[in-house]
Formats: sequence, structure tokens, C-alpha cells
Amino acid sequence: MNLTGRTDAVQAEFEKVEIKPQAVEWILSASCGFRFQVSCDNLSGDREPDRVVFTLKVREQVLRYLVQGMPERTQILSDRLRAYYKIDSLTAVHFPVPS
Repeated sequence: MNLTGRTDAVQAEFEKVEIKPQAVEWILSASCGFRFQVSCDNLSGDREPDRVVFTLKVREQVLRYLVQGMPERTQILSDRLRAYYKIDSLTAVHFPVPS
């Protein structure tokens, strides 16, 4: 990263590799009943990345995990957190579309 933050191409690559980890973070946050906000991490950039578009991509991955199954350790931790916090099974309702 240079002093002016990420270029658009570097930011796009960051977002591409961050979709799955942030989907896991959102699932675990929802498993506790906590709100979640994606992190675009372009702290010294000249412009703010499109947070809504990135959130929609992360949400799409979350919904894919809900249908196709989560990574095993994520599923185990989510189940235990939901039991502790008394959160019902996760559905799309737990992951609102950003406005």
C-alpha cells in the first residue's frame, strides 16, 4: 500500500479475497445476535470503496453457505454461539440487504 491508499485494482483484489472471511464473520456475528458491518479497509485511499456493493457480495456468499453448508469449524462455532445466545437457526432474514 502506498501513502494514498489502494488503487482501484488493488481494492478490487482485496474485496475478492475478503468475501469468504467476511461472510464467516457475518455468520458468527449473527449467531450471537450482533450487528455486522463489512470492512473495506482502504484507510488512506482517496475515495471510499462501494460498501453497499461489497456488502451484497458478502451477503451472497453468506446465503450460499446457508444453502450449501458452511466450513465445518464455522458451523460448529455458529451452532454453539446460537445455543448460548438463544438464536434460532440462521436464515436470510438474519442478513439484511443494505440500503
